[in-house]
Amino acid sequence: MNKFNLRLMRRSAQARLRDAQTLQDADPMGERSDSEYLLSLLAFELLLKCLLRMNEIAPSKRGHHYLTLFEQLPAALQSELLDKAMTRIGPPNELKERHVHVLKTWGCNFIRMRYPHEDYEDVTEGEYSEMGDEWAARGSPEDSAVHVYFPNELFGMVEALLEMTVSLQ
Repeated sequence: MNKFNLRLMRRSAQARLRDAQTLQDADPMGERSDSEYLLSLLAFELLLKCLLRMNEIAPSKRGHHYLTLFEQLPAALQSELLDKAMTRIGPPNELKERHVHVLKTWGCNFIRMRYPHEDYEDVTEGEYSEMGDEWAARGSPEDSAVHVYFPNELFGMVEALLEMTVSLQ
């Protein structure tokens, strides 16, 4: 294990989190792209890979398969990570019962949200607006949403990973 490399990974994750916060602070109530969220996902991935390496587990260097990375952790570390994350966000949250779904969703989001317009290639502006209105009228069900974020869960996981990698500072 190269401790310097691990510190670089952690610093890189922290820099991306600062960048995400800068975007949030610049226009807290405005219309923004998903760049802030994507930076947070990237920080999450870096921290998760850092935790794996700290435990002498070689994570895959390709892809953004967060569930696969999470499942490479020993069961005790998986539980610790989830427990720490849940203490930061409290109930209700999706981590306890649906962490598999959340991790899979984040992996897909990292790919799909870079080019969200591709999900609407054959849709007119009127159809796009109508789709949103119909979805909201149905009660905004997650299972029919094009993009689902789980931002509180992401915050909790990132904070837990920062704590679990703090020895690298």
